[in-house]
Amino acid sequence: MTAVLLDDLEAALCRLAPLGRRLVEPSVLPLREALLRDAERRGWPVVSYAAFVASTRALPPGSGPWVVLDKLFPEAAVPGRCVRCDVHRSWAGEGPEVLSPRLALRESRWEGIDAFDGALPVTVLDDAAYTGATVRAAASRVARHGGTVRRVVLGVARRRVAAELQEAGVDVSCHYLTEGREDILHLRDFSPWLPFSGREIAGRAVLPGPGGAPLPLRLAPSRYAAGRWLHLEERSPLRPILDEAARAFVETLRSHLGREPRISDLGLLGKAVAVPLSSPEQEAEESLPLRGLLA
Repeated sequence: MTAVLLDDLEAALCRLAPLGRRLVEPSVLPLREALLRDAERRGWPVVSYAAFVASTRALPPGSGPWVVLDKLFPEAAVPGRCVRCDVHRSWAGEGPEVLSPRLALRESRWEGIDAFDGALPVTVLDDAAYTGATVRAAASRVARHGGTVRRVVLGVARRRVAAELQEAGVDVSCHYLTEGREDILHLRDFSPWLPFSGREIAGRAVLPGPGGAPLPLRLAPSRYAAGRWLHLEERSPLRPILDEAARAFVETLRSHLGREPRISDLGLLGKAVAVPLSSPEQEAEESLPLRGLLA
């Protein structure tokens, strides 16, 4: 199966705390270079997330608010009024294949708005749309809050999904359209220490981080099912590189702390970082050694 790689590494790094970026960046930059080389070897297109953001700045703002689903998208780049919509795609088990997980869409939470003005058309923005399910769910919830979605802005989407939205009367602006069934992979998903890497696991409680701040649990695509979610072949040259990047990060954190890091220390990286698990059932306690997650 072929794929399109969305290079959102810099956007993810920007969501880390300053200390978190200093600790994570040395291990993920070499990993990014390896991923880009691997994409070239496979003939996979690489889409620049920064170029997607730049293309969005050039769009007309419209008269209504922009509902932003993409958690990494910078609010300053939204041409109109920005409303964050917290629609979580949580892991709810495997679909027909490991590569098509079942995702549970949690009820949305809005930031900065209680209801929409029905006279002002709404724009929905997301970084990727493979089936269009998340965008359609968001549009339905906008309608329940009194609004109407008239435009959708996407970073990467399948041409069929864009056509279906247009047939429903929605204006679609897409930075990059895929022609067939190419999967859409996020570069951040290859590094479990980055913000919003992987998927939250439905039904799993959060752990307490530093100062009692909540530390969510997420399924790490690079570690789940031997990386098949990310199309890692059994003898992929990326496997040892991914393992080395994880070991290098843990060692950098150990040097900073002056002791062996614990799982709860991940909270030092930033609010959007989670505990990466290799399976939905994997045990995790805040006091356990972080290095144990690599086993």
